[in-house]
Amino acid sequence: MIFFLKSWCEGIIVAIVISLIIESILPEEKNKKYIKVVSGIYILFVILNPVIPKIDKEIKFDKYFKFDSVQSVASIDDNIKSVYIKGIEESLKEEIEKKGFIVIKIKISVDTSYEYINQIDIVISKNKIGNIEPVIIGNQENEKKYDSFLELKNYISENYNIDANKIIIKLYE
Repeated sequence: MIFFLKSWCEGIIVAIVISLIIESILPEEKNKKYIKVVSGIYILFVILNPVIPKIDKEIKFDKYFKFDSVQSVASIDDNIKSVYIKGIEESLKEEIEKKGFIVIKIKISVDTSYEYINQIDIVISKNKIGNIEPVIIGNQENEKKYDSFLELKNYISENYNIDANKIIIKLYE
């Protein structure tokens, strides 16, 4: 026990001497106060070194703090995704309405990294469009493409860096 106390005191004295030598060598500058803080922390660790292994390593924070629930990473990711998509939808809606169309609904799907837009579905009202004649493709009579939307598709494709084939514009009936 005495040998332990002797070696512990020697360690403290050596740490103090080393920090004093370092502080005396350095000139008076702005950085000297940071060196003093670091040397003080070093001395503190030398003093606490024998006590640290005796401390119980399993600290249970729930004894001291009350955590109702921790939000999972998946729900945070979903929140980020919804905010990102809502922002794109709102800016796209404003741009389409500037072109003279009335937007009923916009649905955007993005990839997992939010880097690319996979598809844009837009439903537009007929109020400001005028007369539009449907063009039926193949045997599917339910799918309609309108030539007046071609200019709008090209505009969205250029500004949002998405292939025009991935933009689906439907007329609200």
